[in-house]
Amino acid sequence: RFKEWVTSLMKMEKTCREMERQARASTVRFKYLYSGMHPTTPRDFSFQHRVRVVDFWYEYHKDAWNTKHPGLKRKGSAGSMKVANPGSLPPQHHIKKQLSTRRMMSRSHTSLLRDAGSGAVCSLPPVDNATRERYLKLCNGLTATPLPIPFVIGETNDLDLAHLDLSDMELLAVAETLPTVDMVKKVDLHGNSLLSDKAVAQLLLRVLQPKLSSTLLELSIAGCTRAGPQSMERIVELVSDAFNLRRLDLSQVKIEHYKLLPLCDAISKGQTLSYVSLSGTGFGKGPSGFACACVTTLLQGHVAELDLSWNQFSAEIFSCLGETLAKRKMVKKLNICNCSGGCIDSLSTPVNFYLEQLQMDSALTSLDLSMSHMDYRSALVLEDALQNH
Repeated sequence: RFKEWVTSLMKMEKTCREMERQARASTVRFKYLYSGMHPTTPRDFSFQHRVRVVDFWYEYHKDAWNTKHPGLKRKGSAGSMKVANPGSLPPQHHIKKQLSTRRMMSRSHTSLLRDAGSGAVCSLPPVDNATRERYLKLCNGLTATPLPIPFVIGETNDLDLAHLDLSDMELLAVAETLPTVDMVKKVDLHGNSLLSDKAVAQLLLRVLQPKLSSTLLELSIAGCTRAGPQSMERIVELVSDAFNLRRLDLSQVKIEHYKLLPLCDAISKGQTLSYVSLSGTGFGKGPSGFACACVTTLLQGHVAELDLSWNQFSAEIFSCLGETLAKRKMVKKLNICNCSGGCIDSLSTPVNFYLEQLQMDSALTSLDLSMSHMDYRSALVLEDALQNH
């Protein structure tokens, strides 16, 4: 009898794994079909990008040959490396190597004969780019495989790390290169759910440098589900210091209720911040009075596109939202998808209290009310509001 149970459980486990694999494949196909995304191949990249990637790996392997590189000297851990003057400390020795086909084809016959006759050791030249040099050294010290991302290979000033499934070690290696650059326009960690709160906070701490925060235009940690209080503290500081910030995306990041009001206050003081996404962050949880205070503070700024979807709003919060929007007349696009499912009673849905204020909001041009559990009463209120809008 026991063997039969074990056999049935093993078959069930195998079936569940197969169903999970099929579900993941279906999710990927759905995302590619309906979101306009498609898997990229090397042929999809430009010729300049492919050349930079080839140079990146060439420098990586070249640096791996030269074990006594004079440009960096290590003290303690990999995170405490300091850049030294390349000409101040001569290399102690070089590993002998034969010239590759690429190097031999690019050199003249006379120089090859001269090197062969002298018996000199072919020393490897240093990496030209300081950011790449630091990144490759850190990856070597952390025993991590480097990633040829466009920011590291010098192709762009956008730190785009979206959907790379980075680990903490890989992110920290990239974060240590930020002191060597003068400008970062975009920081995107979308979809990196493996990153811990500490790792995200360390990266944001590097971006808090005045020369970087003053040039930052977009910030996104959407989908970093393990981000917590430390990351929120850095984000509040960064939103306050980055006076050119235009877009802020914190979707699917759970925010503690005691961090919401400071965050809303920092957003309201942003003069250039026009897009804010707080989808699925737990906005609206806790006492209704506190949530109304957050809504009122948030809408005091210059936000034109606001995404509050997948949160739980009560009737009081919806009423406060509608009144504040009608009074301020700043938000042009609003997304409150699936926000009224947690407080439905037998008489009315909470979203009706917002619809009653809709006709007074003349600035709103786009509204998403999908999955709001609207009934025939909601349809009548919405019809009346749109006729008078």
